[in-house]
Amino acid sequence: MRTKAAAVVLALVLTAACGGDGGEGGGSGRDPGKEGAAGRDKTLTQAQLESALLTLPDFPTGWEVNKQTEAAEDEVSVSPGADSECLQKYKNLSSSEKEGSAAVAVANFNAPDGRGGVGQLLKSYETDADLEKQFEDAAKLVADCQTISSIDKDGARTDLTVGALSLPKLGDDSASFALNGKSSGIDIGINYAVVRVGRTVTVLFHAGFAINTADTAVLEEAAKKAVTKLEAVVAAA
Repeated sequence: MRTKAAAVVLALVLTAACGGDGGEGGGSGRDPGKEGAAGRDKTLTQAQLESALLTLPDFPTGWEVNKQTEAAEDEVSVSPGADSECLQKYKNLSSSEKEGSAAVAVANFNAPDGRGGVGQLLKSYETDADLEKQFEDAAKLVADCQTISSIDKDGARTDLTVGALSLPKLGDDSASFALNGKSSGIDIGINYAVVRVGRTVTVLFHAGFAINTADTAVLEEAAKKAVTKLEAVVAAA
């Protein structure tokens, strides 16, 4: 049951891992001083995005590359009910489909304790309008949705509550939020960081059992490393 729940949770966050009007204390992390800096308005290529992804050496000993989540994505469906629109919004925010972006890259990792893992989605945009929509949609999700629910193909239900998450400001824009609830009766949590560097957005999540808004260390460390790598790629583009 615990393994099944983990697959459902990671599948859900892989199809959509974005949101919040976060930053420190849940506010925007916009840094006007970095707006329009030389080279930061460039759209990254697929190869450049892939070079900016987190890799296994970025994690402590014992972590593993997640090779099962992609297959599990097909198990998640939008459940009928009042919050089905919220789930669809959630999935649309950071789908691995391009949807206005020029390139997309994904990486996922399992924690050694079997309690969950960390995932990353990178998207680079060609226009400011598509880029800005990423954060507008995130703000609308948090403002309009209190709960998000899903049902997998075997009928296992996941019910999550949308909440605030406090993380340091990163990149040119940053946002954060948290989901907490139950999957197949098991307590789960998913913490998110969304960061923009130039015209590229990285979405990171830390998902697992009994994770709550106080468990920010893993996500914060991953986000800082991800932004450092992305900053270097953008600077060299």
